[in-house]
Amino acid sequence: MNQINRLSPYLSRRFRESLLAAGAAEAREFKRSKGQEPPLVEGALFYSLFEGASRCTAVEPEDGPAGAFRITLEYGDPKDKVNFTRWQDRALVVRERGRWVVDDLELLGDWAFGAKGKLSKILKDVAGQAPSGMGAPTPALGEK
Repeated sequence: MNQINRLSPYLSRRFRESLLAAGAAEAREFKRSKGQEPPLVEGALFYSLFEGASRCTAVEPEDGPAGAFRITLEYGDPKDKVNFTRWQDRALVVRERGRWVVDDLELLGDWAFGAKGKLSKILKDVAGQAPSGMGAPTPALGEK
């Protein structure tokens, strides 16, 4: 929750709610399985590469719908200029509360492991996987 709260100024309300719902489902599933089963989401949540990214090398607006940006990412030792993985994901932004905020991420990596597709769909699927009988998501600190 603390991480989501720190990111909140940069997230749309819809995307934030999706993250909170998936986090609550993950917590319910962890409690149900007593930590004996793998998490509902494994790997780096915000990147299509399982391990995440070491650095972002470019952010470029895309032709087409407004609010789509191609993000070029790399994973590997920053000192090693030869052995690294490079790929692109897409950030979708909307204007909300007088500023631009991230509304979704599209994970575009084409390897066998790692997430693919829109993160909002992944979060929705995760939120629907855990039993809901343990109550609604707990509001983050400072929320009502």
